[in-house]
Amino acid sequence: MADTRTAAQSVVAQLEGQVLFAKLCNNTSPLGALWTNCLALLGARTPVRV
Repeated sequence: MADTRTAAQSVVAQLEGQVLFAKLCNNTSPLGALWTNCLALLGARTPVRV
């Protein structure tokens, strides 16, 4: 099991990287999957929308 502090830093780095990449490309469409991808990194299930 990973250290929670290290895991949190990894998730934040992933989020920041995706946002910076979207800014660099001047395209925000890849950010639509941002939270789904983060949950996948954490091994969490995607919430079901009703």
